[in-house]
Amino acid sequence: GYGVIGMSEHSDTFTAKKMDEYVEACDRASSPTCRIMPGIEFTCTNNLHLIGLGIRQYTAAKDPIQVAEFIQQQGGLAIVAHPERYGYQIPVELAQAIHGLEIWNAGYDGRFVPNDRSLKLLNDLRAKNRSLLAYGGQDLHRLPKHPQVRLIVSCEDVCQDKILMALKEGAFVVTNGYFQLDALGTLGWYNREKIVAARRLYELGMAIRDNWIRA
Repeated sequence: GYGVIGMSEHSDTFTAKKMDEYVEACDRASSPTCRIMPGIEFTCTNNLHLIGLGIRQYTAAKDPIQVAEFIQQQGGLAIVAHPERYGYQIPVELAQAIHGLEIWNAGYDGRFVPNDRSLKLLNDLRAKNRSLLAYGGQDLHRLPKHPQVRLIVSCEDVCQDKILMALKEGAFVVTNGYFQLDALGTLGWYNREKIVAARRLYELGMAIRDNWIRA
C-alpha cells in the first residue's frame, strides 16, 4: 500500500562502489506504483546522524555542514535524525544548511505519540531558518508488528524528483493514524497540550515497564 519507501542505510560500512550497488538495487526493486528511494544516514562528527534522502552518490566527509551541502548539491533531502540522541541540541549553523528535523522517530520516540521536545527544538530553530520542516520516520531496523510513523505526501505520481519536491515544499503530513502533524510542526494550544500530556503518560508507562523488567 506504499507509494514510496525512503531508504536511509547507515554510512559506517559504505564505499563509493557499495553506493553504486545499493542505488542499482533500489532502482531494480522499484515498480511503477512504488518507488524505492535510496538514501544514507551519515554518521558525522560528534556522532551526529544526518539523513540524505534521494541521493545517488556517497561521500566520506564527516563534517555535518559539508555533508548537508553534498546532499543539497545532489538535489537530495537533508534531515537531522532523532534529535533526542543529542539532547535536543543542534548547532544553528547546521540548522541553516538542512531541510528539517526528524521530529518523530518511531525507534527513539515510540510509535504512539510525537515528541513535543523535538517539536520545540524545531520551532526554536525556525527563528534562524524559517524553511525548516518537520519530518518523521520508522527507523526500521526490523519489520514491525504494528503500523508505525509514516508520511502522507501530496504528489501526483511516484517519480523521485516530484516526491522530493513535495517533501521540500512541505506537501506532506507525519502520522501514525492517530496523531497527525503538518510539515511545519505547527500546533494550536489544545493539540500541543494534548501531545504533551500523552507524551508524559507514554514516558511514565515506559519507565514502569523498564523497572518491572529489571525487577
